[in-house]
Amino acid sequence: MFCFILVSCSEPKDSLVVSFLNPDLDLSKSIVLYKNAPLSGVVYGLSSNALDTLWLRYYKEGLKSGVWKQYYPGGKLKEIRKFVKNKKEGNYR
Repeated sequence: MFCFILVSCSEPKDSLVVSFLNPDLDLSKSIVLYKNAPLSGVVYGLSSNALDTLWLRYYKEGLKSGVWKQYYPGGKLKEIRKFVKNKKEGNYR
């Protein structure tokens, strides 16, 4: 079983952590909204068994920001990508 604890030096301690299934989250627009305001925080997706975190995506003021990670079921890192102000930056692994 994979247990994931959200810890980041770049995100404030009071940052929101929201499931992608949350009905207050709107991922359909160019600026991601949570409760009708631009999201600054983390959106996560879980595996179908809801035990493994499959991906983490960071947003700042509704824009893609920070390091996005995706995992295989079981917890092994699958890919990692960095965004700055909604644009991909650096290497993709």
